[in-house]
Amino acid sequence: MAEGKWLFWQRQFGGRPDAIGPVIKLDEYAFTVVGVLPKAAVFPGDADMWMPLGRYFLNDDARLYSGLGQLKRGIRIEQARADLMRIHKNLVAPRPENQNTEPTVMPLAEHYVGSFRLVTQVLLGGVGFVLLVACVNVC
Repeated sequence: MAEGKWLFWQRQFGGRPDAIGPVIKLDEYAFTVVGVLPKAAVFPGDADMWMPLGRYFLNDDARLYSGLGQLKRGIRIEQARADLMRIHKNLVAPRPENQNTEPTVMPLAEHYVGSFRLVTQVLLGGVGFVLLVACVNVC
């Protein structure tokens, strides 16, 4: 398990539960701490922190960005897609090159498994069957 994500929280806030809310300064920008991932989280890997993509990191040469978010309770994926498309359309006017892009919203599992969902389930079933046979042979 990656421990990197806990280092910043421990170093900066001593692991205090009230770490959510303070403003920290990175380079010349101020960011508000909005959360700490649980220790058992395996995503996003060894990142010490995640920051919002905004005016801090955008440049004119960038063409591809990806992001991760959690939907608010009660919000369906279709609603999130519609909202993201509305925001995207507002970005096309000032930057015409944005008309060549289109944002997507999908569950994290679909992103990683995608069209291999059935194959993954069959393989997992096969592994379970082999384990069952091995357990029966031991008895």
